Amino acid sequence: TLFFIGKFDKMYKMPDLEMSKEIILKNVRKIEAKIELSNITPKPEMMAVIKYAKDEDIFYCAQSGIKIMGENRLQDAIKRWSKAEFMDIRPSIDLHFIGRIQSNKAAKIASFFDSVDSIDSFLIAEELDKSAKKLGKKIPTMIQLKINDRGTQGGVDPGEFSKLFKQIKDLKNISLRGIMAIGPITEDKSEIGKAFSLAKKVYDSYFHSEINEDGHKNFLSMGMSSDYEQAISNGATMLRIGSLIFQKQTGEK
Repeated sequence: TLFFIGKFDKMYKMPDLEMSKEIILKNVRKIEAKIELSNITPKPEMMAVIKYAKDEDIFYCAQSGIKIMGENRLQDAIKRWSKAEFMDIRPSIDLHFIGRIQSNKAAKIASFFDSVDSIDSFLIAEELDKSAKKLGKKIPTMIQLKINDRGTQGGVDPGEFSKLFKQIKDLKNISLRGIMAIGPITEDKSEIGKAFSLAKKVYDSYFHSEINEDGHKNFLSMGMSSDYEQAISNGATMLRIGSLIFQKQTGEK
């Protein structure tokens, strides 16, 4: 991987690329430092959300040590990871799907990703299960829990979680490994804290170990660039970070 990244630098050698590499490494280290300062055990892992990232920046992100990456759109992911240079590093990346799932795309999602983190209905779970069976695999998945009031946001309501959890646990080709949640968009930190606290309560009620029965890590995936520190304090075990990794931060030279 590192050999290829060096080759990539030579292929696309421009002054702003070195600046971009420096910014990304600095951003990742800052977030890692805040994770280390927390008294949470285990320390949350960091997923890089790469929806808007440039190709070269994704390579620099991988070089920084981040090995979990999240994609929101199937077609964009297929296009990106089918490039020769991305195929070269693909075996070292744990690639998660974190976007809305359409039932007619479940088969491709099941075959293309290492984990599917945004299941919010039994219909989608069944489609993934059927596709995984045909592929001869058991696919790691998370249930998306709705903890905000945005109508366009996916997720199962907390009151319906138990039913969906039990239904998915009966599927033979789905390996349930946690919860993904998106906090409310608000400046009110108490509201964000309440939402994350609810997600933690639901998670603790259904996932009682760090590893599931199939050997996959269980995750409470919550917290993004704007609210990841609150997510850490509320027990998140995976953070989904995009802009804080890939953008120059305000006040930096």
